[in-house]
Amino acid sequence: MGTHDKQGESRFQEYDLENRAYLGNHLTELQEADPEFLEAYLDLAEHPWEDGPLDPKVKEFVNVALSSATTALDTTSTREHIGRALDRGATFEEVLEVLELTSILGMHSATTGYPILAEEAELDGDDAKTEEIEQILAELEKNKEFFSAVWDDIVTIVENEPDYWRYLYGFLRHPYHDQILDPKVMEFIYIGIDVGTSHLYTSGLRVHIRNALLLGATPEEIMEVFQLASATGIQSVAEGMPLLLEEAEKRDALPDSLADAN
Repeated sequence: MGTHDKQGESRFQEYDLENRAYLGNHLTELQEADPEFLEAYLDLAEHPWEDGPLDPKVKEFVNVALSSATTALDTTSTREHIGRALDRGATFEEVLEVLELTSILGMHSATTGYPILAEEAELDGDDAKTEEIEQILAELEKNKEFFSAVWDDIVTIVENEPDYWRYLYGFLRHPYHDQILDPKVMEFIYIGIDVGTSHLYTSGLRVHIRNALLLGATPEEIMEVFQLASATGIQSVAEGMPLLLEEAEKRDALPDSLADAN
């Protein structure tokens, strides 16, 4: 269904077009420069807001994670989606926990790097800390199903740097202490940052899809996270459009419709 075919205001956007987070103040210019592309984008971006199963507040949590992730760091969209989450009833503590969960993305440097180093350097573990290593692995074994897709990677870290693993595990477990967000929602956040276009960490994605399903999530809910993530590719236009306008104007290369507006 096209954007212009809908009656009333879209659930995706309760504000006027110029305030859309995905394009900032350059939506008007895109509307002039390539209205068909804009229409196609709006159909894509609005789809998960039409009849999707996720609560609108949770959708904004996912968008906060997608825009604030270290692989994106889109402050304009982060601000917009934090504001929308608060407008939809989110608390300060909930949004802070979304940001904390998103920051855990950094652990992928370790879960990806350690196994490769261990293989190339032929590391075989820290024999001096065998007892400590066994204790850590025994504790982790209790929740192995939640780490199953990256279990071997975690074991490699523990066997070679047990002290570092304790710090890393303490960091990634901290957001769980206060139980502010529902565990299933937390998995949606992780799915979002792992499936984000600028990250695409498939090992972690498999872990968190599996975890979400174990916690009672439906495939339709998880698909909606994918749909929200797919819309973030528009940032190429959001970042490039103002530069294109500036450089084209310097060279008198703006289309007539945009030149008149400037």
